[in-house]
Amino acid sequence: MTCETLGRADCQLFRRFGRPCVSGITSPMKKRLHGLRLLILLLPLTVSAAHSLRPPLASPVSITSNRPALVFESYLADQSRVVAESRPVISVDFHFRNQGRETVKITSIEPSCGCLSPRLSSTQIEPGQVGRITLPIRTVNEPAGLREYMVNVHYVDPQPRTVSITWRVQLPEKKLLIEPRVLMILGDIVGDEILPIRISDFRPGKTTTPLRITEIATAPSAIEASVGGQTAGDEVSETTINVRFSQNLPPGKHRGLITVRTEDPDYPSLHIPVIAGRPEPGTEGLLKASPEMGRVVIRRNKPEESAGSGITLAYPANWDIERCETFPAQLQVASVPVEQNSETTLTTTLTVSVTDLPPDGTQQGLITVHFSSPNGPRICTIPMSIVWL
Repeated sequence: MTCETLGRADCQLFRRFGRPCVSGITSPMKKRLHGLRLLILLLPLTVSAAHSLRPPLASPVSITSNRPALVFESYLADQSRVVAESRPVISVDFHFRNQGRETVKITSIEPSCGCLSPRLSSTQIEPGQVGRITLPIRTVNEPAGLREYMVNVHYVDPQPRTVSITWRVQLPEKKLLIEPRVLMILGDIVGDEILPIRISDFRPGKTTTPLRITEIATAPSAIEASVGGQTAGDEVSETTINVRFSQNLPPGKHRGLITVRTEDPDYPSLHIPVIAGRPEPGTEGLLKASPEMGRVVIRRNKPEESAGSGITLAYPANWDIERCETFPAQLQVASVPVEQNSETTLTTTLTVSVTDLPPDGTQQGLITVHFSSPNGPRICTIPMSIVWL
């Protein structure tokens, strides 16, 4: 076969790959030459198609150091698989570490339920320092079964942040039940109206003998409470506490506390929180305590070292502080000089200390600040959480 029969283009291609153009090339060889030529012609199109089908490169990873400083060992304490031990108070600890480069300041702790009284090891957490939040629950005021409690922790590092921690727990069957758990009177208060609180005791061996009550204390003084009656039976014993409000309760929405002291070693003190009244028009936002609940740490062996957290109190500029009442009486309150916060508001800081050990089992207290105003007497009530060490 000659160049004329092979074709000029094929002949040139044949020479490019180093083979002479001679006669005698067979038909299969000519077919292979045609296939090779077609492959070379299609190679640019194949490469282009492959390039167009390749996925785009991912954008470069951006590294940021703007991470929350507080890192908790666990954000969920799940104790729901086992029923909690039947005790008056059970608690759980959440441990955390400041893994940032700046000091962290915890500004507030917001529980999802008023039955929680979170305790914080410190409000200032230095870099690398470890802290702790303790959540105690008074089982006497909580229904049995699976319960879930959540707390929002607000802090700055120095950026404002919020983190949530959750406690899931299986509470035991009731041994002592208080109904209602919180006595609430939202609206006008009728001075002669009697409001009952029922304490039911289901404990084996206690159903035939009602609680032996030694004292019923109330705060503020406008709340009055006394034993209304007691009954015993085969399954439960009951004690009724009758509560009434004196007619001189000042306007506004107030917090109160009823403490029932008993001879029972498991329940030496029972606390029933009270919420009464309604916000007074014209003072909303002007009368405020921060934090809304204070805390006192009691040291059993060294009472003189017991101390409470500072409380900032804002109130209308045309009001004057007359006095402070504390419950229990072992709490003592002092205030720093008043500062002009604005044209309409004054602020002062209350510091709480302890003169002596409160009665055993006291877990809650109350501070009542009395004011004189152009419209008559006014009060501000601040609940206190009492922690024993």
